[in-house]
Amino acid sequence: MFVAGGIGITPILPMIEDAERRAKPWKLLYGGRTRSSMAFLSHLERHGDKVLVSPQDTDGLLDLEAFHGSADPGTTVLACGPAPLLDALATACSAVDLTLQTERFSAPTQLCGTCETPVLDGRPEHRDTVLTDDERERGDTRMICVSQCTSDRLVLDL
Repeated sequence: MFVAGGIGITPILPMIEDAERRAKPWKLLYGGRTRSSMAFLSHLERHGDKVLVSPQDTDGLLDLEAFHGSADPGTTVLACGPAPLLDALATACSAVDLTLQTERFSAPTQLCGTCETPVLDGRPEHRDTVLTDDERERGDTRMICVSQCTSDRLVLDL
């Protein structure tokens, strides 16, 4: 099962294509603010009733419970979208014993810090919630699970 919110459809598309190539059963719940703002709708039309498009301006928030109601326990749900959607989805999936895997637009509000890695050369772009402002300014360490790079080259002490 796939759930996409807004531009979160982008990483879901190749997953759908892979499931289609391997003849795996799947369905998609795709929400966005308005139908006109939702990307790839014409591409998804060919999948017929496997795709449920639900714009918020006409349908309200995604009905996650109804969508997952027909799933067998243990079914994997792959999702990408804004944090409030993914948080609601985590609650809905745990209530009916579904396995949730998510792609997030940004790091969650708290990271554990176990992936902190020394920076030997280059300038990291910090996207974590672990380092202090002073540590970020020094640029001598970064959280490799979420941080990026603002220089052409970044050398880490792995």
